[in-house]
Amino acid sequence: MMDNVSVITMFTLSGLNGTANYRVPLFALTLLCYCVIWLVNVTVIVTIIVDKSLHEPMYIFLCNLCINGLYGTSGFYPKFLIDLLSPTHVISYAGCLLQAFVLHSSAGADISVLALMAYDRYVAICQPLLYHSVMTKQRICVFVFFAWLVPFFLLLISTVASTAKLCGSHIPKIYCVNGLISNLACSVSILSIIIAYFNYTSYFGHAVFVVWTYIYMIKTCLRSKENRSKFMKTCLPHLLSLTVFVVSLLFDLFYTRLGSKDLSQSVQNFMALEFLLFPPIVNPLIYGFQLTQIRKRIQHFVSVRRLASNYVNRDDRTPTHIIMSVIHSTRCGQKAARKGFPRNQQPGISSVPADVSSISADSCTPANVSSVPASVFSVTASVSCFPSGSCCGPAQVSIVHSRLSSVRARLSSVSATLSNGTRVFSRPVRVSS
Repeated sequence: MMDNVSVITMFTLSGLNGTANYRVPLFALTLLCYCVIWLVNVTVIVTIIVDKSLHEPMYIFLCNLCINGLYGTSGFYPKFLIDLLSPTHVISYAGCLLQAFVLHSSAGADISVLALMAYDRYVAICQPLLYHSVMTKQRICVFVFFAWLVPFFLLLISTVASTAKLCGSHIPKIYCVNGLISNLACSVSILSIIIAYFNYTSYFGHAVFVVWTYIYMIKTCLRSKENRSKFMKTCLPHLLSLTVFVVSLLFDLFYTRLGSKDLSQSVQNFMALEFLLFPPIVNPLIYGFQLTQIRKRIQHFVSVRRLASNYVNRDDRTPTHIIMSVIHSTRCGQKAARKGFPRNQQPGISSVPADVSSISADSCTPANVSSVPASVFSVTASVSCFPSGSCCGPAQVSIVHSRLSSVRARLSSVSATLSNGTRVFSRPVRVSS
């Protein structure tokens, strides 16, 4: 048998042997789950990257958590979908090692990122005055770098240690893991055992650190109502994500190490799939629904896209009209309704000039109205609405515009006098409201 060890280049995965009768429904369900995983994770990732107000430590760590979810699932779902449509379930030796490395390193990176998120919440709640000095951009980059590097390094060593001489090619699972590959070795490698226990000890230390941070956070929250509110808003999603991940991982770990052959193949496959199914879907949903900033950004994006699609189908509207109609419907229409205008009589934008798209006003103040193009003042509508959501009546706009004109004239005269070398003592310019 030792002479034949070099010819083992393919492994057989026996986890799908009993699924011949319902492979097509299982394929459709698996493909749907994989699409949902990509949808929810990419939505959160793009929202955090695009919105600069979300470039905070907690959201950066969440973005890395979602990226890691896509990375881990990409090591399993494509191969699993192919196996569901294939009569034979085999994988090459190199492919098996690569799959084991991707799955293990993804699980390790998940633990590291969750530990970083726990530390971030610990500093924010227990040491709020030092938060911005501790969680600097440079330090966050270092934290994220090591959160990815350490699992990759540890699991790379573990995967290399698994490349011993093999005396078997049968893996009783739907994917490859280092423990099952090591079980096929002709002889037990002490190095692989030492590395495995070192990895377990390392991530057990991560778990102890997370528990320690939560003990201190709970103690601090018991003293302050404000900290309790902060804990419920930001720490509860993290705690739920951590619980889902740990429970799913423990199911798979106990099944791999202490699995019983009395369990049906379907139950064994479900236990093996848990940490590849629930955390990648649950984590973005938990944070997307619980964290107010992310939820509002996603809702605003969806509402604007829906309104824009409604107006694009109308041939009588130019791009400027489409954009202004969306803004008017989402913000100005609501403000006009609060000012007493019926829904069917709210001010339209058919007479708004094209250069109105450059307006940027937050309220009816002289500083803001001064940047409004002159053609805007000729709009024959009962309310003038700016893209920022402000609504000013024509009377207000006219008064402010006239006062700004007088102020500009007075400042011009003062500037001209000063340029001639004459000292002018005058009262400060005041614009009454």
